[in-house]
Amino acid sequence: MVETAHATLVDRTDELADLLAAVRQSPLVTMTGPGGVGKTSLAWAVASDRQGGSGERSWWVELAAADGTGIADAVAGVVGDTHAASSVVDALSEALAGSPALLVLDNCDHVVEPVAALVDVLLSRCPALHVLATSRVPLGHASEYVYPLAPMLPPVDGADLAAIEASPAVELFATRARAVSPLFRLTATNAAAVADICRHLDGLPLAIELAAARVHTIAPGDIAQHLDDRLQLLRKASFHRSGRHLSLAKALSWSYELLTGDEQRAFDRLSVFAGSFGEDAAAAITGIDDRRQLTELFRVLVARSMVAVDLDIPERRYRVLDSLREFGERNLLAGDDTKPAFDALRTHYLALVEQAAVGLQGPDEARWVGVLQRDLPNVRTVFTRAVKTIDVDTALRLVVGLFDFAFHRMRREVGTWAEEAIALPGATVHHLYGKAAGVAGYLAWQRGATDEALAFTERAVAHSPSWIAYDSLGTIELFRGRVDRALPAYSRAASVAAADKNDFLRSIATAQLGFAHVFAGTGDAAPLTADADAAARAIGNPTAVAFASFTIGTALFDGDPPRAVEALEHAVELAAGVDNRITLGAAATTLEELRAKLGIRSLAEDLDAALSQVENWLSLGNAPNVWLTVRRIARTFVALEQYEAAALAFGAEAAAESKLPLRVREGDRYSVAIARTREALGTEGYAHHAARGASLSPDALLTELRIAAAGSQSQR
Repeated sequence: MVETAHATLVDRTDELADLLAAVRQSPLVTMTGPGGVGKTSLAWAVASDRQGGSGERSWWVELAAADGTGIADAVAGVVGDTHAASSVVDALSEALAGSPALLVLDNCDHVVEPVAALVDVLLSRCPALHVLATSRVPLGHASEYVYPLAPMLPPVDGADLAAIEASPAVELFATRARAVSPLFRLTATNAAAVADICRHLDGLPLAIELAAARVHTIAPGDIAQHLDDRLQLLRKASFHRSGRHLSLAKALSWSYELLTGDEQRAFDRLSVFAGSFGEDAAAAITGIDDRRQLTELFRVLVARSMVAVDLDIPERRYRVLDSLREFGERNLLAGDDTKPAFDALRTHYLALVEQAAVGLQGPDEARWVGVLQRDLPNVRTVFTRAVKTIDVDTALRLVVGLFDFAFHRMRREVGTWAEEAIALPGATVHHLYGKAAGVAGYLAWQRGATDEALAFTERAVAHSPSWIAYDSLGTIELFRGRVDRALPAYSRAASVAAADKNDFLRSIATAQLGFAHVFAGTGDAAPLTADADAAARAIGNPTAVAFASFTIGTALFDGDPPRAVEALEHAVELAAGVDNRITLGAAATTLEELRAKLGIRSLAEDLDAALSQVENWLSLGNAPNVWLTVRRIARTFVALEQYEAAALAFGAEAAAESKLPLRVREGDRYSVAIARTREALGTEGYAHHAARGASLSPDALLTELRIAAAGSQSQR
């Protein structure tokens, strides 16, 4: 979650207690109320309390910029790339199942129906999940508990000073006023005017804060008069709005009109940002190149509560609050500046993505990962607009530029983008079509859709001989057990990278070629992985070095376990530092298997670690590596003489579509373990349990294996 200047609650203690109780008792709580009533701040407080008090898993999903077709992707982008399933919804269901969790969906107003449909599926599949939604209207779900959040109570007309001071709305005004004018005090002289302001604004917190932000230049009496002067005009112009929305419009309109013409234009342009943004982006979108002028603009906007400052990151970034962003966007759409503003957004973020694509392959990878993670909501806006306007060039350039970020961080959303981009009219004749099809293929493989992945990748190979086309083909073939086809594909990928003078991609492809030779049993793995390691260290890229170390550890697994442990530990450390989830998971899984082989931990400890790794792979969305770990679990159950559970795991693994082949020596051990299980259960018994394992979803399989592991521990 991102802390903003409006995260502090004033006199909402009772409402917070009510909501905490409701969230504990109901699977779905929808907090309703007009814009500006404080739903987001209160939801934030609920999530913070739940996370801090119980330590449960919790996620905050901002839907203000989402459209009806991308709700599941938006949630998945926050929850983390999820289990490899046939759909994002299935993946989310598996990621959110299990231990208690809270999912906060903020600003659902404009996407009520798709949000309700998604929530219905998630709650039916995840009994420990609780959802807190904020919306101006209920979602309409059968199990929904609707909590209408009322505005703050203003003083009645003619109230005395004590009654005015006791008003929550007045307390909020005074608190915000002191933030901009520390000497402000509520007195007998100004109390009536403050009370009048709060009544005029119907107790709406956002409107009150906007008005209070003016006390450093205008006295409360003058503020009240300004609002009163606009009342009739705004009612005529906005007759279709409710009184509370009208009150917010008054405050927004007044704050906006206090800006200069240039400041208004700049504020309207800032409304194109879907997430937070830095000063470079603001300069590009507003057209203000003078940094002193830009700094002054933000000083004014922050002081008037029109822009918030993000506080939880070292780099200074800004955010236009949702109601204000909608206000600015309406102004923008009503004028002739819409296209220039969005064109500037596209130009800036397209350049950023392509610059990051280069940076991610160099020594400064960690910094560029952070840049893209923070700016992904804005990049998403650019991509969505590109699809809507059939801007093929922008759509294809974005997905190609985001590949390294998406693949190693397992951001499956970008795979969906790639599929949308290559389906656009005219995409097939674009020079980046083949690479974009390769992105679609590689990320489809990552979520376990092997047939789709192969189809996309074959298109990529047919279109252009790119690194990604051959490398994705090699990986798909390797995980289909076709090592003889994987080897030439990886070799071509390395050759293309060398011809392009891209040492990062050459290192990755060479390491993968060595990795494939481990499973081919040719004895050629060692020199290839050493070559990949040397190339990776020469460029100083953490991901390249981590992946080379992982493949070295895999190659040494049977022949030199101590050196393998050292290499795998190095891979884990480096991958973690750049949020490289796929290499981190693969190296950690192999390392734990090796430690178990060396007797560094007990069988029970190894089983528990392996089950946790399966859960991790499911949450990350990588089906192929699930089965790598399930093999280890099956062998551990055999060692523990838990043969029914072992057969369950053997059957599930055998039915898996995408998995690594067995290493030569590993294959012998695996065959012995299966034979021992079959002997213990008998042919029919083994077939029964194996067939049952093959019929289970990965999530259901994990549940069954955990139950068996718990039973094993209780018997020991």
